[in-house]
Amino acid sequence: ITTLYHEAFDDTMKKQAILDYFGGVVKAAKALGVKHQAVGQWDDDAVPERIAYRAQTASRGKLKVDHGQYRAPR
Repeated sequence: ITTLYHEAFDDTMKKQAILDYFGGVVKAAKALGVKHQAVGQWDDDAVPERIAYRAQTASRGKLKVDHGQYRAPR
């Protein structure tokens, strides 16, 4: 599944990529330490930055943060 995952998705961490990797809303929420209701509030094209970093850690690097997707703090 890791190889298929890598080939199937681009480098931008999107909501659907996280859901697919972890196996759905409830499992993703549990793995990332958030309530499942919060998952429903994520943008489909880009998850919040803190969630992207949690997903990268929880997936042991299988999901990767696209640093260019987030602006540097001012």
